[in-house]
Amino acid sequence: MDEFNNYIPDIGYFIYRKCHPGWEIVKSVIDFHDLSYVIGGKGIYYINGHEVPVCAGDVLYFTPGTTREARSSQIEPMELFAVNFWLIDYDGAGNSNSLPLAQKNTIGFDQRLIYLFKQLTRCWIEKNDLYRIEARAVTLQIFCELIRRVHQRKPAASFDARVEIVKDFINENFDTRLSLKQLAKMVSLNDVYLGALFKSTEGTTINEYINKIRINHAADKLLIEKATISETAYTCGFSDAFYFCKVFKKYKGYPPSEIGKHGYLV
Repeated sequence: MDEFNNYIPDIGYFIYRKCHPGWEIVKSVIDFHDLSYVIGGKGIYYINGHEVPVCAGDVLYFTPGTTREARSSQIEPMELFAVNFWLIDYDGAGNSNSLPLAQKNTIGFDQRLIYLFKQLTRCWIEKNDLYRIEARAVTLQIFCELIRRVHQRKPAASFDARVEIVKDFINENFDTRLSLKQLAKMVSLNDVYLGALFKSTEGTTINEYINKIRINHAADKLLIEKATISETAYTCGFSDAFYFCKVFKKYKGYPPSEIGKHGYLV
């Protein structure tokens, strides 16, 4: 999937739309990429002359050169997020690239995607300083989640704001002593319940997540700062250098002494 790492969306238009009965898009050939996530109601799109019924849970993706028209159901009007953008490859290619998505992708009600689209809505409507950069960043997160769901066929992860708070705290305090009781108290939960909630949401335990974050920081430190293994272990939250080496190899597949052979992205 590395070929998609270079893509940058240049957003021309975004809207959170609650369609009224009779809403429609008149027939036209688009010169942009159109990505829409239907979260309510029903409708019909006509894509290059073919009828495509849609309903809540469908993600629609149309590329430049597509002939598109649409109308919402009179009885169950659509509710959707829609973003129009040009897709630029920073290695030099233009708008001819495309995301690895079908024209219609049924993913269901995805809380994490809805959360990201709501972030994009707020960013686009508030239009604070540098909002276009922020909008691109959120849109890239949306691309990433969609590719995982559709192309890589990874199931949608659950979303819980308390888990996000815990993850943020871990990322900000990875170099300190962290305990399950401490994290649970921060979000007003029982530690056993938080452990189960985190595992069901993220697919990993809190301890495994902490180790992953620490090891990724350690890899950066070893490669970029040329720090020693012992120094890196202690500054990344490990009290024992031997244990650090063991955990590093578990997550990276090679010992920390070989970091220079594997490069920054491994």
